[in-house]
Amino acid sequence: MKFKKCKFLIFFLILLQLFLVFSMIISSSENSFYNGTSFIFIDKFDHNVVKQFYDNKIFERFSAGTMIKLNSDIEVDKAGRIFPTVYLLDWGWRRILYNKGLDYIWIYGNQANEYTFNRPEGITAYKDGSIYIADTGNKKIVKLKNYKGNINLEWIKEDNFYEPFGISVDNDENIYVVDRTKCNIKKYDNNFNPINSFNGNYILGGYGT
Repeated sequence: MKFKKCKFLIFFLILLQLFLVFSMIISSSENSFYNGTSFIFIDKFDHNVVKQFYDNKIFERFSAGTMIKLNSDIEVDKAGRIFPTVYLLDWGWRRILYNKGLDYIWIYGNQANEYTFNRPEGITAYKDGSIYIADTGNKKIVKLKNYKGNINLEWIKEDNFYEPFGISVDNDENIYVVDRTKCNIKKYDNNFNPINSFNGNYILGGYGT
């Protein structure tokens, strides 16, 4: 009888732990990412600590604390590592926070020789270290490259955007940009040559609106 009670208690504690973990993830759902093996999220109730839920354990990656004014998006590299590089897009301070290793934090966007963002809202990454940002306030798409922890500017593109805020990249490194005000999605290759345009629920033949 005692053994059964012990098993029940262990089972209950495991369920409670899972409930608490997923409660934290859900409460930070707008700032979370699932990379196929684990959840990575910002715990807003614990000094903006970036945490990773993997193999039924929580790992603290790094603490952004007051270094984040208003986080607008989170992304990880696509290199397939268990503990990937995490990118935090800070809308408030107009910069990117990212880690080198498991806990060391670096910043892009503070230096005079670095690109100046204006209300950036979307970020996505490709497995070769490329980083794409929807710079909403500047109405531009920016490509950066992370080479061994150092981020450099690759290019800046415009295409009559009004409010580009969502951005994604597929396995072939085609880029998709969502314009909030124009209510459309534009598809480009990795050199930002236009491929197609999508308006609402309708796919437009060829490029255009």
